[in-house]
Amino acid sequence: MLKNFRTIFTPQELSDREAQATFRVLNAVLVVTLLGVSAALVTVFALSATFNARIMVSAMTVLLLISFILLRRRILSPARIMAPLSLYVTITFLMAPGIGMHDISIIAYGGIVILASLTLGKRGALIFAALSAAAILIVGVAELTGALVTAATFLTMPGDPILISIVILALAYMQVILINQLNLNVEEARKHGKAQVEANLELTELKNAVEARAAEFEHTSKLNARRAAQFKSIAQIAHSMTGL
Repeated sequence: MLKNFRTIFTPQELSDREAQATFRVLNAVLVVTLLGVSAALVTVFALSATFNARIMVSAMTVLLLISFILLRRRILSPARIMAPLSLYVTITFLMAPGIGMHDISIIAYGGIVILASLTLGKRGALIFAALSAAAILIVGVAELTGALVTAATFLTMPGDPILISIVILALAYMQVILINQLNLNVEEARKHGKAQVEANLELTELKNAVEARAAEFEHTSKLNARRAAQFKSIAQIAHSMTGL
């Protein structure tokens, strides 16, 4: 287990295309996320935000910064997980003590699913969609049973948690379909590229064969010409001898 843990934090060589593509996507995602979180950090400290909000946004900023540093050191695995996980934990802790199901931060769950699909693929999208749906259902049930009372609890209807959870899961499903389609397109492009390479190789082999035959023909022609000259010389000598 310790060996596997060390492997996770071992810098990876970006030698293949997949690793390079993963690095570029993570780098772009983390840069954009860090800019957004930095703006949120300035906002919560400039405005009269709650202490919990300041702590959570600060913690999220630190986690994303750590993820970015690990990424720049070519340690991809922790960065892939920490980016959506830090956002998920932060949004969940902001929603629950806020105004629950009607907190505007609940919209960010959709962004978390999209982020997870970019960093972890379709499995990550499904996992974080399930986690988001679970958090929404728990908060919704807590409001409906009176375990969580907020300023907007009276607005929460029994179908709200289920409806929002279905929307989140549907978004994850669409992300999975999109990823599958992109993978199919990439696979088709690879097949066409491979076929083109094979066709180019066959043309090169044909060209080499033609050039070899041409060189052989030229050599044979020169040899025949030399023999013809020799026969002509012999014929001339024989003619001269018989003329004597």
